[in-house]
Amino acid sequence: MFSKSLMMMVLISLVALPALASAEASQSGSTDVNFSNTLFIGGNEIKPGQYRIEWQSNSPEATVIFKSKASVAAKVQGRIEKLAKKIDFDTTVTAKDSNGREVLRSILLEKKQIQIIFD
Repeated sequence: MFSKSLMMMVLISLVALPALASAEASQSGSTDVNFSNTLFIGGNEIKPGQYRIEWQSNSPEATVIFKSKASVAAKVQGRIEKLAKKIDFDTTVTAKDSNGREVLRSILLEKKQIQIIFD
């Protein structure tokens, strides 16, 4: 009796764990953001305004699309990471490049509790 129960638990684990890992690695979503300054990402200029950001990922690597109204402003590669601690609002992280342009490095999303990092 004990060995049948143990065998059943092992079988359930073998089936359930890969499914959970896959669900964790697979992330897609979207959010709306407003940029108040001109930013650059992946060689694309993002002018100030409202954008819809959409991402699709089956691993930490993600394809991220920035849409302004109906047109695609940029399509770039990023990496999705869970946030280590809760944040209270969306945050963008930027840095100046060698030409003095403001480059988008990451977006931290409060409702999703994830960070999208751009290299």
